[in-house]
Amino acid sequence: MQQGDAKFVSNWETAESVPESYVYPPEKRPGNVVVPMAKAIQVIDLSICDRALLVRKILGASKEFGFFQV
Repeated sequence: MQQGDAKFVSNWETAESVPESYVYPPEKRPGNVVVPMAKAIQVIDLSICDRALLVRKILGASKEFGFFQV
């Protein structure tokens, strides 16, 4: 590609295909990726009066999932 030939994706609205240089070669693509089913994401009620219980629930969800729903 010559300097100045680059086009922004926003200018591709009429494009019918992706340029070959943007396609990852088949031999380098990942195989079938299996994503294991997880338990339901914990929902934590922040109005729990027992602060120690609330902290344990937040810590547990954070350790298991990395996040929790409010």
